[in-house]
Amino acid sequence: ERGGRRCELLRHELTNSPYPKPWRNTDGNAMGNFYSAKHLWLPTWTDENDETAMQVNYEYVRVWKLQP
Repeated sequence: ERGGRRCELLRHELTNSPYPKPWRNTDGNAMGNFYSAKHLWLPTWTDENDETAMQVNYEYVRVWKLQP
């Protein structure tokens, strides 16, 4: 959370290419769906010399699932 609000990695209104974003932020298993699709997105994040490659720097990531 940042400032009391949940942060989203990618907003729904953004366009992903060449395949759709592999999860919805409202999915109960969004992180699992994201990880399961790593064969699609991981190759686009690995070029350290490419300034357009995804760069994420966090001190920590907190993940939890609420049970109904």
